[in-house]
Formats: sequence, C-alpha cells, structure tokens
Amino acid sequence: MTTSPSTSSAIVFKEYSDIYNSAIERARFRPIFVPVLNSIHGDIDELARVMSDGAGAYDGVVVTSQRAVEAWKSAAEVAQNAPSAPCGSTHSYHTQHSPQLEWSDLPFYSVGPSTSHALRSLGKCTCPHLTPKYIMGGEESGNGVKLADYILSNHKDGNDKKHNRILYLVGDKTASELSNILQDNGVLVDRLQVYATKRLSVEQLQFNIHKANAGDAKWIIIFSPSGADVIIPAIKEMELNVKVACIGPTTSKYVQEIMQVCVDAVPAKPDAQLLAEAMSRVD
Repeated sequence: MTTSPSTSSAIVFKEYSDIYNSAIERARFRPIFVPVLNSIHGDIDELARVMSDGAGAYDGVVVTSQRAVEAWKSAAEVAQNAPSAPCGSTHSYHTQHSPQLEWSDLPFYSVGPSTSHALRSLGKCTCPHLTPKYIMGGEESGNGVKLADYILSNHKDGNDKKHNRILYLVGDKTASELSNILQDNGVLVDRLQVYATKRLSVEQLQFNIHKANAGDAKWIIIFSPSGADVIIPAIKEMELNVKVACIGPTTSKYVQEIMQVCVDAVPAKPDAQLLAEAMSRVD
C-alpha cells in the first residue's frame, strides 16, 4: 500500500489508541503516538479485595481514564485467580448487602468514547462476573463535571434505584470536581487510587520524539495542561514548525494563555473523530 504524498504526520501525545489512530488516519494524517506520562499501578491488591468482597455495597463504578481501565483489568486477574473466587462459579463474588449482585450488573460510568471503548474491550480478557455490561455516559460526557451531571440525571430518570454509593477509580492527579458534585447531591463516593502518573522530562520527551522518527511532523496534539508544560518547551527547543491541536477548551486556554502558543484546532467536544475533522478544516 502506498501513502499519499499529501499525508502529514501528527504527533499524538498519548498512549496508543485504536480510536484516535483510526480517526486521524481517516482524516489523511499519519499518527505517531508519543506518551508524555509514565503510568504506575496503584493499590491493585486493594481493588482486587474490593472486587472479591462483591458489588452489593455499590450502585455504580466511575472510570474516567484508560489507565483506570487497565487497573481494573489487572485487579480482575488477581481476584479471579484467588482460590476462593474461581471464575467458573456463578456467584463467587457477593456480600451480605446483595448476594446475587455481580460487578457486571452495575453501571460503569465513563468519560469520553475512548474510555468506553477500553471498558468494552475488557470482555475479551476478564471473567464475565467482573466485566462491565452497562457502560454509560461516555458519548454524552466529555469531562468529570458533565459525567457527574449525567449520573445524577440518570438517577432522576430511574427512581426505582437510588445511587447511594459509587466506587470511583482515580489516579494521583484526578480532579475532585466529580466527587464533590456527587457528594453534594447525597451520593457517597469511595475514591480508590489505582494508578499514578509521572511526567517525562523535556529531554526524555525529545529523545522519544526522535526515536519515533517524528521530527518532520506537521501537527502536534495535546491532551492536558500538564502535558503542555513539557510538550511546548520540547517542541520549541527542537524548532519544529507544527500546527497545534488541543483536545478541549481547558487545554486550549492553558496553551494559549499560559504557554503563549497559538492553537490551530479544537474539537467541539473531546472526541477523536471531531478532533481529526477540526484538524482537516485547518490543514
């Protein structure tokens, strides 16, 4: 297969994602994924213990990043391999609150289509009792505040079951807005840190850009203000002549007002296809 000579490379500053890869390729760009953060698993054993105790104490699970999805997958492997919890058992995971309730019975609330897609992919590699079946909010919610509003709205639309307690899988830098909104509206939120992130240095990021042969890129895509803090200095030092796309208004505002760099493309909401379309309109 030959590549069109008009195809421009775009450095996507995140872990590889099928959704972003496909959307960017459809827009006739060549995506090059260069992560800005190193991810470290948090208390996977504690999450596995929570899983093994059963889902009866909870009315939903909130997952707002693909790293949290990976943590759920890792904890599920620990839980389902425990001698007392064989995956083949119909009701291996239960509590006195609700003996028949499995984790797969609960709604899993996610932010954005990428996280929803990652949750759906768990069905290929985890025990059915620990695999989400009801994945909600991803298409409607692009950030934590919107997801909190969605969860509360979903509760109001279905008054037969009140969301009294939510399990929220977080990282070390996860914002508190979602938790605060839910708690202010009477929902108990159990935050469990399941991962931590460490940002690369400017030098490390530059090395990875060179290693990925991305020095001729025409676009860069930034996904967070913290990422911008290292991406912009790295790009400036490398003297790359690139257009800048940001995943949403918060990141765009930070890049323009704090980093003093012009942003060329921002999607109407954080979505891979909308991002690619916004870039195409400029390019």
